[in-house]
Amino acid sequence: MPIRFITAIFVAIIFSGCTASNTKATDMARLTRDAGQAYAAGNCNEAMEKYLQLVAKVPNETGTLLKIANCTYFQGDSAGAVEQYKQILIGAPDYRAAWFNLTHVQMRELAATLSKLVDSINPSSPEEIALVNRALMLLQTYNENKQDGGEGLLESNR
Repeated sequence: MPIRFITAIFVAIIFSGCTASNTKATDMARLTRDAGQAYAAGNCNEAMEKYLQLVAKVPNETGTLLKIANCTYFQGDSAGAVEQYKQILIGAPDYRAAWFNLTHVQMRELAATLSKLVDSINPSSPEEIALVNRALMLLQTYNENKQDGGEGLLESNR
């Protein structure tokens, strides 16, 4: 009789642990799904809220961190996104999507700076002429890249 009782308690403990694990997994799956749907719909406020909850539970999940950085960029905070991509790359230096998105954001910022330079400066010295010419060449290269489909952030490490 005592062996049956001990076995019954043991089985109950195992099943209660499994139930708690399954509930956690279901909650994480639901949170991941909801975050992904909000992200896909362009609702970065809701997506970021959910992604931050996921990061609190799984801090180094690079796909989630990438989406948070992307949302930061989509919300107009280029500097914040750049810092987030750099943080991702500290922990995952081979994460291609983070490298791509970091470069993309920095190139857009550089192109905006170069455009303002070209529009604002009427070169009067050889150095200024050379600078404006370099700016124009870089802008031409940047614009050719955009035409070749190089405009947009990656969502994952494809």
